[in-house]
Amino acid sequence: MKKYYVEQTRAFDLDKLAQVYHLDKLVYTEAMAGNIESDSKRFRKVPESFLLLREEDQIIGYICFFPVTDVFYEGMLESDNLYDNNIVPKDMEIFEKNRRHHIFIISMVINPEFKGKGLFRLLTKTFKERIKQYNDDNYIISDISGYAVSGPGEHILKSFGCKIIKEIFDEEEGSAKLYIGTYEDFMREYNEE
Repeated sequence: MKKYYVEQTRAFDLDKLAQVYHLDKLVYTEAMAGNIESDSKRFRKVPESFLLLREEDQIIGYICFFPVTDVFYEGMLESDNLYDNNIVPKDMEIFEKNRRHHIFIISMVINPEFKGKGLFRLLTKTFKERIKQYNDDNYIISDISGYAVSGPGEHILKSFGCKIIKEIFDEEEGSAKLYIGTYEDFMREYNEE
């Protein structure tokens, strides 16, 4: 029987990033998949930004998330742009105790070969536990946000207590919906699970 588990990254690792990028190319358009260079810059800024779903030594899915600055967060609310691969390190913050954090989920992927096995549930459950642990450890979580570009993405963001704020259209990347939820909204969903 195959063993699946989730691990959080702690340091920049180009091999892991290459496996993540391979997954991106399996499920996203070329524009949405981005590139290793921009992914590397973000990963170096916040090395703990990935929860990796593994089947033994193979990465088969992930959630990428990180804190963003107040300036980025406010700009995201005001803008009609889709923020994804255009997020740069200056838009991000590192996790710091006793500071308020806006958590941005940039992407979530499961290798299509592994869909239908309940693995998104394992990944999202681990994400929820990790966010709660950050907050319990005084890395104060203010809110969680992300853009949904698919029905499953919307469902997952809703499971984190997020609500649709607006829908935008990007010429390169298509339609996307911005979802945001407070930590209190997140905890309501967490406690109902």
